[in-house]
Amino acid sequence: MKKMFSILLAVMIIAMTVIPAAAASDSFVPSIEEKYSPTIVLQTDSKGNSVAAIIYDKDGHEITGVPEGSVIITPLSGADDAANAIKEALYYAQKQIKDADNLGDLTDEVNAYLKEHYPEMSLDDLVVSQLFDVRLDDKYSKYLTDGAYFNVKLDLGESFLFALLSQDKVWSLCKDYKLDGNVITLNLSGPTQIALAKSNYSPAGVGSDKNNADVKSPQTGNYTNVLLISLGVLSAVGAALFIVMFARNKHTKKEN
Repeated sequence: MKKMFSILLAVMIIAMTVIPAAAASDSFVPSIEEKYSPTIVLQTDSKGNSVAAIIYDKDGHEITGVPEGSVIITPLSGADDAANAIKEALYYAQKQIKDADNLGDLTDEVNAYLKEHYPEMSLDDLVVSQLFDVRLDDKYSKYLTDGAYFNVKLDLGESFLFALLSQDKVWSLCKDYKLDGNVITLNLSGPTQIALAKSNYSPAGVGSDKNNADVKSPQTGNYTNVLLISLGVLSAVGAALFIVMFARNKHTKKEN
């Protein structure tokens, strides 16, 4: 009996350790698996054509416009249906985010950004609200050589604190962009995974983006995961307790 109670106690101790750890691992990645793709905002190239992106050389001279369908936007929720290169890139980016203790582990630029713009904010206050891949198809990606880049406008559908870019599995803070409401305009030199960061910490004057839009992000996915894990652990503990009590009663009856 003492051995069984020791096992039960061990299970409870493990449960107390696992639940907080599970909560922490997803605390800054709320429900990005369920996000839809940002939409492309069309531009007009030098020939007057309505295009999805414009490719420029390193000196800023226009090379060509990119038609709709040749700019590929893939959210994490669509990774399984994407080409292998996109799928692998998105899942690797997701793993990097989930394996990090906080977004500052992805690049030191995040720490510097917070200190300069939001000194009251902690790295633990940050969450990733969107993760998606942006690239050109094979026909137009061949133009991206010798410092060439493509300019694209995306309607993100929400505000954000800052954006992180991953190219060749290396993260950096997005600095070269323009923001008009929820529409971001940025220059990319190749396939890029983009993570939008928000803040859960928003006292007066802190935690809003450049358009003064509230960037608080409820961690819906996090709380759901913790609840499910808690229920599972409690069920296991309850079952173990029932077994112990049943065995104890059976043992008592035999003695009588």
